[in-house]
Amino acid sequence: MQDKQVCNLCGKELDFFDRQENFTIHTRIGYGSVHDGDKVHLQFCCDCFDKVVAMCTVSPIEEVS
Repeated sequence: MQDKQVCNLCGKELDFFDRQENFTIHTRIGYGSVHDGDKVHLQFCCDCFDKVVAMCTVSPIEEVS
């Protein structure tokens, strides 16, 4: 049985479309943070991904023509 997948920001269980988009960040944190050496696994639902992008001062989005 597969573990329930939830959005780290809002806690909503990811639906089919959220899982299909796969808005995830997986990395190990280097030095300069209170989380030095820890692993990060973030996943967002589609709505929270849009909210996170909107909060960025410098947009992380590259529009494709």
